[in-house]
Amino acid sequence: MIISLSNSCAAQELSAGKHLNTSFVRESFWEPHVESRNWKYVVIHHTATESGSLDQIHRAHLQRKDSQGRPWRGIGYHFVIGNGQGMKDGQVEPTFRWQGQIDGAHAGHEIFNKFGIGVCLIGNFETEAPSQAQLDSLKHLLAYFDRTYSIPSDSVIGHGQIKSTQCPGQKFPLNKYSNYSPADSP
Repeated sequence: MIISLSNSCAAQELSAGKHLNTSFVRESFWEPHVESRNWKYVVIHHTATESGSLDQIHRAHLQRKDSQGRPWRGIGYHFVIGNGQGMKDGQVEPTFRWQGQIDGAHAGHEIFNKFGIGVCLIGNFETEAPSQAQLDSLKHLLAYFDRTYSIPSDSVIGHGQIKSTQCPGQKFPLNKYSNYSPADSP
């Protein structure tokens, strides 16, 4: 597969002789099917499971209900990144919420569900770090969001920074992707 390496991050890594795993990065596949929303944040999550896939998460979320007892519409995230156990390692899959530019159901906070792109990596990052392929794909996805939606690193947030949770896990290197300060919260 041939992809465009138009983002400067990828180009710099390649010119520095670093290998960038792009086998599962297809930016054209990330284009929504409708007009884009005014996204302001990216909220990073982990599944807290060893394995999983977009379809498995979707089926599980269909079983959940909101605080008013209404069933969820399915997967609450906009993107899922695989770890090789249910999805290929580093594979990035957009969900129906992204394709239709629909509010997320991932943050536990209205503003971050409405204006935050939910990205979930398969894995339990309380016990094990994400794979290098996952981190490479996340870096590429974040560069795409910055370039396309002007979402800088100070608007990239770990779920635990806005809600009382360990997500995305203590072994997730959040400081490499986020310059967010909770003082900046809406």
